[in-house]
Amino acid sequence: MDIIQGDSTSNGLLINFKKCQLLSKQDLHPEILCCSTPDFEILGAPIGSHDFCTAFIERKRKEANQLLSLLPKLCDPQSAIALLKVCASFCRLAHLVRTIPPTTASLEAFAKFDDDVLHCLECSVEIELTPQACNQAKLGLKYGGLELRSLAINGQAELLHCFLVYVMLTQIAE
Repeated sequence: MDIIQGDSTSNGLLINFKKCQLLSKQDLHPEILCCSTPDFEILGAPIGSHDFCTAFIERKRKEANQLLSLLPKLCDPQSAIALLKVCASFCRLAHLVRTIPPTTASLEAFAKFDDDVLHCLECSVEIELTPQACNQAKLGLKYGGLELRSLAINGQAELLHCFLVYVMLTQIAE
């Protein structure tokens, strides 16, 4: 712990160990959590194999679908769309987009969730959307859309943004 504290301080990082968790594959110290499996979850994000991460996304998608299935039952399309925008779509899985590497399988899982959101929209307004209308729904308000952000599309930009901020901060620290 002292080595980590010393190295981090000399590199300009101040670590608050009360807000951090250290993981190791071996039982090294009482303050370091032993993680004996290669697949685990920390802070709501999966860490591990490709299959584990994909299964994790699918499980979260199914949990989110429970909420999506309730919105059309509101019998008020305006309320359903408002709830869909602010608490039942992109935000439900946004943290996963920022923590899971963009593989074909993860992007497919995120695209399935995007389809689930659009299906919820269709059921809420009781019309079938054309592909053009679906694309427009994903646009921001100032472009005539509903701001139903796409995990598969916007998610890659989110991950790239997080990476670029990390690179910029490490260069500033040097």
